Amino acid sequence: MKILLFISIVILNFGFANGQENIVGKYRDNNGSYIEIKSDSTFIFKWAFSMSGSWSVGKWTAKKSTIYFEINPIFDTLRTYDENNNLKKDTLVFSIDEKAEVINYIHYAMSSISAGGQNRFEMPKKLYFHEEKLFYLNKGRKTLRRELKRSQNNNQEITWFYKY
Repeated sequence: MKILLFISIVILNFGFANGQENIVGKYRDNNGSYIEIKSDSTFIFKWAFSMSGSWSVGKWTAKKSTIYFEINPIFDTLRTYDENNNLKKDTLVFSIDEKAEVINYIHYAMSSISAGGQNRFEMPKKLYFHEEKLFYLNKGRKTLRRELKRSQNNNQEITWFYKY
């Protein structure tokens, strides 16, 4: 009896892990977005268009075939001083990279004028996984599995991320 229970647990765990491994990977869409879903339940999202860009990192969870993303912002400490070089105050600001550090006003000003940065483009909060693709979900939780027409140039817009 114990052996059957052990075998059942191993099979169930293998099946679940196997399903999650299918989700793990690198995905992109045709609109400049990229998501890397890692096996340690973390992700990185990037978006780029022309000279603009955005990135977000965080944790993901899966319930059935829906993947939920929780962004974990990374902050730098902006340290300011008075005219006598005494510490005036510390302020948390979004980091320009994936490493939290102490920065000064010059570094902060340089990061503020760049066309990219953390969480500047809103990423999807959840996506539906099916046949190696991640589909956007509309407000009614229906998947957008078709191409939509764009109003500007009448081109087709693909509403999913594909694995590459």
